[in-house]
Amino acid sequence: MPVGRLLVAGEAAFKPTSDSKTNSSTIKNRDYHRQVGLGLGTFWLLGRNQTGYLAAIGGIGLAATQVYDPSVDIAVLLLPFPPLGTPKQGNLYQAHYRRYYGQLYWAAQQKRSSYGFSVRGTLVDYYKLHRDQLPLVTSNRFFLEPTCFLRYGRGPIQGQVTLGISVSPGADSSSPYRNNLTPVSTLIGIGVVVRPSMLFQRSTETSVL
Repeated sequence: MPVGRLLVAGEAAFKPTSDSKTNSSTIKNRDYHRQVGLGLGTFWLLGRNQTGYLAAIGGIGLAATQVYDPSVDIAVLLLPFPPLGTPKQGNLYQAHYRRYYGQLYWAAQQKRSSYGFSVRGTLVDYYKLHRDQLPLVTSNRFFLEPTCFLRYGRGPIQGQVTLGISVSPGADSSSPYRNNLTPVSTLIGIGVVVRPSMLFQRSTETSVL
């Protein structure tokens, strides 16, 4: 939401708590993901008609997640009836961390909508990272997230749809923890953009009338 040339960005993501499951039983571990963040930045209008703009934002976020990985061998999964004695114990990953990010994006405005592209770099700072209650060390903590977005509406409140991908450029492809710690993920988001400057402008116009 721009105030003058100031951009304030807030974000939150929550995955509902659910039971972790194996082939034949329900594990009492609970999978969840919670994330909040706040960023500040600025923007510059572009073009003769100022219909485009370039923006930069930096911010910090907090997140907590827990994921149960069954870790069942693929050969066992292909069998119609798993043999007796097949291990059902998987691995429980727990992480609490801070996210420091910087983001650049470009957008073009039309009459009723706008669209654009952005690139975000995120550094993850784990202050708790456990696998089966034991500390886990990882050197892959940087993620690159290119996205595209579409906004609809020209009033003080706009809707936004985002599509992108998250990758860790330095991830070790041979690491047994890659799928859980540095996965290649698809990013899909639906949000609301609030422009307080337009709200203030409307209030001023109304008071004048």
